[in-house]
Amino acid sequence: MSTLSKKLFISVLTLIVTVGAFAATTFAWFTLGNTATVGKFEGSATAGEGLEVRIGESGAWTNFISDTQIQGAINTSSFKNFSAITSKDGKTFTKLLVENNVVTTKPVEDKTDYIEFQLQFRSVTGGSVHLSGVTFASAAASAWLNDGNPFNDALKQPIGGVDSTDRTVVEYISNAARLSVTGETDTVIVEQTAGTNSNVIGMGEISFGAHSFFKSRFDSTVGSQYDAAYAAAALNLSTTLQAGNINSTTRPETKVATLSTGTTKFGETQYHTVTVTVRVWLEGWDANTYNALFNMVLQTSLAFKKGVDIPSD
Repeated sequence: MSTLSKKLFISVLTLIVTVGAFAATTFAWFTLGNTATVGKFEGSATAGEGLEVRIGESGAWTNFISDTQIQGAINTSSFKNFSAITSKDGKTFTKLLVENNVVTTKPVEDKTDYIEFQLQFRSVTGGSVHLSGVTFASAAASAWLNDGNPFNDALKQPIGGVDSTDRTVVEYISNAARLSVTGETDTVIVEQTAGTNSNVIGMGEISFGAHSFFKSRFDSTVGSQYDAAYAAAALNLSTTLQAGNINSTTRPETKVATLSTGTTKFGETQYHTVTVTVRVWLEGWDANTYNALFNMVLQTSLAFKKGVDIPSD
């Protein structure tokens, strides 16, 4: 084991989420006209030699976590459905509502509208755990017809209204996805890399995408309130890393946790351990967040590397 512990150890977690919508309407997330349930969840996690992993803080340590284990963790959690929500810190969430033509926010019940689970790592030697890679993918694009007024999509292309022949919107659920990993003190938030599937990073611009779609459906009073909410969110939302840059040649792996200095005995061996929390959600402020996304398949993968502490760039 001592020889193995000198190698680089990688743990990879793959998540595939299939979301089925209750209806085919195309309201932007702000109307909250629909919810969506997870119809299928497939995933696996593997750990390299010398670094073992398990879901939660009980159960057998292994070098492979099956999709059945991941689904089991979700089934026993408080998760109910995906809805478009937002977070300042990648840990607590709110959603935007329009009630009686007034824009308001509402806290999200803990672990209900997003997926959350824990991964615990152990190793016979100390060190830190780094997030060395994240990928987002859509199993397929979603094409839908705008059933309302004209608006501009996230790429600033005009989309016609119900009387137009040019009202098709093509979207990818991965463009609106966010993933966070929380260690003992810090949280890393990741989104898809700019340009992938025409992705626009961050919130986009208030005059385009889901923002433009929303304002095309409401009067000027609601639109003005929304503008103020957007401005406040722009000041408060956490900075996200782009998935393609986490493990680039110009950026060191992002540290998410430190293995404990003390050890815990499992069997006859002492191990250093640490637990991280993974959360996956659809970011409501993203300019690509339409309810039309909810019948699509989201694929997300993570890679963790055990190593020494690496200073931030």
